[in-house]
Amino acid sequence: MSANPFYHRGPVLDPAYFYGRKTETKQVLEMLRNRQSVSISGPRKIGKTSLLMHIARPEVMRCYGLD
Repeated sequence: MSANPFYHRGPVLDPAYFYGRKTETKQVLEMLRNRQSVSISGPRKIGKTSLLMHIARPEVMRCYGLD
């Protein structure tokens, strides 16, 4: 059995540990690129803050034409 990669007790800040949210990242950043509002909601501890920290990275934003 492999180790559980989701051991963080807070937001995932290291990009090496953030994965598996490509669809959500693409949806949010494409909406922002088109100047649409985006709301991220969900239950506690589901990864909302980690997703926001991920999409705020300049290298991620550049991939979707944002600066």
